[in-house]
Amino acid sequence: SAAIVGLVADNSVCKTDCRLCRLYAGAYILNRIVVIVVCDSGRRLQGRQQRFICVFRTKAELQTQPNEKTVEPSGVRLRMKRTLLLCSLLALATTIFAQDSLRNIRFAALPAVAFSPENGFTYGAIGEMYYDAAQGDPDSRMSRLQAAVLNSTKQRFYVLLATDLFTKDNNYWLYGRARYRDYTDRYYGIGNDADARFLYTPEDETEGELLNYYIYRYRSLTFEGVALKRLTDRLYVGVQYIYDDTYGYQDLGQRVEITDELPAEPRVDNRRSGPGIRLAFDGRDNINYALEGAFLQFNAWTYPTWLGTDFDYSSISLDARKYWRTVGTQVFAARVRVESRLAHDDNTIIPLFDLARLGGLDYIRGYFEGTYQDRHGMSFQTEYRFPILQDADAPIWKLWRRFGLVGFFSGGRVYNTWDELSLSDWRLSAGIGLRLLLIPEQRVNVRIDYGWGFAPDAAGPEGRQSGLYFFVGETF
Repeated sequence: SAAIVGLVADNSVCKTDCRLCRLYAGAYILNRIVVIVVCDSGRRLQGRQQRFICVFRTKAELQTQPNEKTVEPSGVRLRMKRTLLLCSLLALATTIFAQDSLRNIRFAALPAVAFSPENGFTYGAIGEMYYDAAQGDPDSRMSRLQAAVLNSTKQRFYVLLATDLFTKDNNYWLYGRARYRDYTDRYYGIGNDADARFLYTPEDETEGELLNYYIYRYRSLTFEGVALKRLTDRLYVGVQYIYDDTYGYQDLGQRVEITDELPAEPRVDNRRSGPGIRLAFDGRDNINYALEGAFLQFNAWTYPTWLGTDFDYSSISLDARKYWRTVGTQVFAARVRVESRLAHDDNTIIPLFDLARLGGLDYIRGYFEGTYQDRHGMSFQTEYRFPILQDADAPIWKLWRRFGLVGFFSGGRVYNTWDELSLSDWRLSAGIGLRLLLIPEQRVNVRIDYGWGFAPDAAGPEGRQSGLYFFVGETF
């Protein structure tokens, strides 16, 4: 357990090797404002922004070094001193209170800002709690509890409660998620083309617009749980369960179809419930920004009607990723994804949101998510990532010393049956992106990407699609 005990001067060294300190070192004072910072335990802290920094000490060290002096910054007002003392006592009291239950508890509340064609501008808040469920095992990963409330300019409201729990020696990995969504979305039809045409007239407008999609609204409530057992250092296997209830389908606006072959009405409202198995291998050197290694995950689900599912079917998916370090910290990354839905009878309808979907923030940037969707799908993504001036020791406000560039090329295709499997008519896209190194120790980047879709029918009469994406973290 740790507590804030005082202030130290420039070029000081963090005194403890606890994992809590490796994640959050405390606070520093810049122009008499207390700001949370991230540092690496035992690393020499440099830079003007870390001139005064709160030091974490273990309880044992506090007992064995009672006479060690702290350095008080000159010119700090009495009010600031009292505030810092109160914060220190509060941190100490909170830590001691938590010793008998979960060690190294850390809380963080962060604003959330993002942008994508599907969501528009997203804003909200994310709260996280990291804790040591392994009770002091230095080789175990920190467990996490996360809560998020997000809204967007495209009328998308999102609430999430999720947890990742790791036991001693990472022998068990337990994951749980509860999610609520109130979304508007686009329907382009089913299949590997998007050439349907609609004369779309919103309720508050008199003139129509020629589009190849229409807009609808839905709500969904999802509960998911995964329990994995470690077989080797990198390999996990386990079981999973999901319950999803999608309801409240509402067609927004009036439209007139002007094509001969119209897409079928989407099956949005549905309930699915079923167990599954998961096999995961993670050989990456870092989960946020891998320089080398590989990742492989296989999922299989079944949705029997006796568990409350509206339609009886199964699904399987394979996600494979590989990272090659080329020159220095430059990386070539590749990803392949294959997925399939298997109906148990000829009359089974696959729910819309469980189809293989191309496009969006994580799959084939440059296309709106769901532009192409069907029962089966294959896709690939490649990226070349090269930091330009990513100096880990540069202050965050010196943006020009934390930049990197990315070039990407992707493609995918969806099928109604595997008899249609073909290497032709793949929906390709390419793009470029900027990276801003946000947390050097964890290799966390802010990414700004722009992707162009090559398919001529993706945007209907307007031509090809493209999209801007702003998010924290890499696509894969």
